[in-house]
Amino acid sequence: MSGLISKIKKHITTSLLCLISYLSIGQIKVPYYNFFDNPKDTIGWSHYAISGFDDWGWGVPNSKSYTSTISPPFAWVTDINNKNKETGDRALETPFFDLRDTSKEFVISFYHKCIRESYEKYGIEYSIDSSKSWNILYDETSLRKLWQSSSGYKDSYNSFILSSFSLKTLQGRNNVKFRFRYSGGTSIGEGWLIDDFSIAEKYHNVFAINGDTLRVSQNCGKITLKTILGFYNQFFNGFYNTTNYYVSNDNLLDSK
Repeated sequence: MSGLISKIKKHITTSLLCLISYLSIGQIKVPYYNFFDNPKDTIGWSHYAISGFDDWGWGVPNSKSYTSTISPPFAWVTDINNKNKETGDRALETPFFDLRDTSKEFVISFYHKCIRESYEKYGIEYSIDSSKSWNILYDETSLRKLWQSSSGYKDSYNSFILSSFSLKTLQGRNNVKFRFRYSGGTSIGEGWLIDDFSIAEKYHNVFAINGDTLRVSQNCGKITLKTILGFYNQFFNGFYNTTNYYVSNDNLLDSK
């Protein structure tokens, strides 16, 4: 009897450990970066047909229009092998993300290009109920760059663009999923290519451009000073900066 009890306890312990392990990897904490250049980068990602045909694929693009990626060699792309596409509404789905951290503002970003016919539709959606329902990822008040409208993307992009969108309205939630949805017909060598996906903290990268050394003397009646600053962030919005300049005629201070 004691042997049986020991086996039962061991089984329960193992089951609990498996459950804890499953819960711990069931959703991913942000920040999250994925360049899709290693087979392990596809773990947690899935693709399927909502209706009709699914031709999402991970690998080296080899179609008429897509022959390169942002970070070589791999990416996610529809019609990856340049075959005739059957009509279908297909989706590429991300893992679950834990967005409960509200101490920072996070931004979803990805590089992509899309060559399509006017009747083909594409966009990115989100789910907060374990994929039971999906909504277009758009909010009029959210910061965004080259982002879709309330009905998805409308333009074709022959070259890579970086699209970014603030997830502020979704933060505070867990088990959030996203999916790239492409609904199209039978054109060859067209579709949607996705690379370098991230959910990262909003940032402002401000840097100074090297200039000349300023030397003045008591004979200078007027000084004109110009400063060149570089600026980059995930959006097009500006950044306010104040630079203070101090002039001293203290010889002891100046010698240091």
